[in-house]
This record gives sequence, structure tokens and C-alpha cells, in this order.
Amino acid sequence: MDNQFPKNKKMATGKNKRNAPYDICDRFCERCGYQKKCRMFHGVGADIKLVIKGGKQNDVKDIFRDLEKGFKQIKSMIRNMAKEKITEMGGKRFGAHKHNEREMSGKLIIEQHPLFQQSQKFAREADRFLRKFFMVANAVNPFLLPALEKEFNDFSFYFPLLSAKISKALFCVNSSVRPYGKEGVEEANRAACIAIQASLVCEKAVGAIMAETKEIYAESLQIITTIRDIRAEIKIIFPDAEKFQDEIIFNTSI
Repeated sequence: MDNQFPKNKKMATGKNKRNAPYDICDRFCERCGYQKKCRMFHGVGADIKLVIKGGKQNDVKDIFRDLEKGFKQIKSMIRNMAKEKITEMGGKRFGAHKHNEREMSGKLIIEQHPLFQQSQKFAREADRFLRKFFMVANAVNPFLLPALEKEFNDFSFYFPLLSAKISKALFCVNSSVRPYGKEGVEEANRAACIAIQASLVCEKAVGAIMAETKEIYAESLQIITTIRDIRAEIKIIFPDAEKFQDEIIFNTSI
């Protein structure tokens, strides 16, 4: 991955908005080495602070509160960046009214797509899984949350991003929203590539949790099965996605 940094560094810090970081990175700013030079980090990203504390807290109520706050920030970041991208694209290609109509039509089509619906169902299951893990860990072993802090943070951050990138990939190749061309295909593949990487991180994190928490073995296995099904479907719909690994910045090791 080190070989791709010079190219992506230019993309992330350049003046060309078509190469904005939110198109090529996983948005995990706290782990990124380009904070000082990334124009998005000092702009939109400057207000995004990950507040999920993981195992550093012993009170499960505090964890739930921070988890909810963190999810709201992540979703807000994703929503704002997507809105900025769509507005910019729509303003150039369509009139405002026509663009809004196409955007709404495109969103409806995407929301009916089986992969999108599968990713949304997974997000709900993932949230329930984390909550059950918290309760079990808090009741069985007070040292479990601190021991699995990285896995907790990885899963908490990447499962919403997985859904968001699937939505972005489907949007980019939706001919009812934008002309279907090379640029749209490339954007879709970058988004799908990040989604695949996010799914691998999620699977690894759940695997570690499963190994240490036998009380939720069945739930862990179900989550892993769902993640693998989603990843397989992404690869079917976007067969070239993994070829774009040199064009993304992913800040978590797999």
C-alpha cells in the first residue's frame, strides 16, 4: 500500500475537486497520515471527531451514549459529503429542478436494489450485535472491552461506512441520475473497493470478538456470514472493484 501514497497524496491535497478525498479514502481521519495536508480534514473533516471510546469505559450506559453520538457523527459526515458531491455534480449537469427530480428518482431505485437493502439490514443487525456484546462483556468480564478496544472501534466505524459506500457505488452507475460513462464506473469501483476492504475489517473484528465471547458465538457467526454474502455480491456487481486498490487510501490493516 505504501506505493500508492504519493499518487493519493496528490489527489487528497490537490485543488481538483473531482479528486476529493471522500471519493478515495475511508474517512478514518484519526488514523490517517495526511491530516496536516488534507484540505478536507481542515474543512469538512475538521468538525468530525470520533467519540467512540470502546473499552476505556466500564459503564455500559456511557458506552451506548458515546456509540450513538459517534454513529450520528459518522452518518452526518457521510450525508454531508455525499450531498456536496451530488449537488456539485447536479449543478453542472442538470438544472436545479431537473436535478432534484433525478436525484429523488435515483434514490428510490437505489433503495430498492437488493444489495442496498441487504446492507441496510446488516447495519441494523450490526447495531444489535454490538449492544448485545456490550451487555455480555459488562456482565461476564470487565476486562473484555479494554482487551477488544481496537476490534470494537474498527467494527463500529466500518459497518456504517460499508453501507454508505455500497450506496455510493450504486448511485455512480445509476443511469437515471447521471450519464453512464467511464467516470461513473471508476467512481463506483473505488467506492465498491472501499466497501470490500471495510467488510474485511468488519469480519476480522467480529472474528476476534467471537473468539473471546462464546456467549454470542451464534450471533457472531451470523454476522460473519452476512458480511461474506455482501462482499460476494459486491464482487459480482462490481467485478473490477479490487483492481482499484491502488487508487484508495485505507487506514486500517486487514
